[in-house]
Amino acid sequence: MKPPILIDIDLIGNGNPPVDPQVLPSLAELNQAGRSLVLLARRPDGWKPTRTRVDQAFKQQSDIEAMINRGGGMLDAILYLDFSLFSRQRQRMAALADLAARYDCEMSQLRAICQPEGRIADTLAETEIPQLYVDKKHVLKQRISQLLAESKPAK
Repeated sequence: MKPPILIDIDLIGNGNPPVDPQVLPSLAELNQAGRSLVLLARRPDGWKPTRTRVDQAFKQQSDIEAMINRGGGMLDAILYLDFSLFSRQRQRMAALADLAARYDCEMSQLRAICQPEGRIADTLAETEIPQLYVDKKHVLKQRISQLLAESKPAK
């Protein structure tokens, strides 16, 4: 199993529709190349175990997954990282290590595409996970193509 590509969820869209239609072909390329897509998201502030809040989070995840599937891609997971007042960096590191273990790879084999600033970028900077930074959505397609080109075996 090839290591997944981690993408900051804010880079694919965060409105209505939940995924920017312009990035769907690039996400489909990941699927065609046999690479899993894992989105990284901040766990919602005030995420409490109430029926309504959990349903909203799952509905958003379901909408994102359905749109990516319609575009020819496949979403493997959304990893919610906790940045609340009482969360710890080691909890986020453990979540990323668990993700690597799930794919039977080292953290250094994972690849991430994220915004240059923000909590997700700060967390990834403290790991062995190589990152590509994107500040505009149209550059995301180029970064995905770049990662796929790097992972192709040399002829």
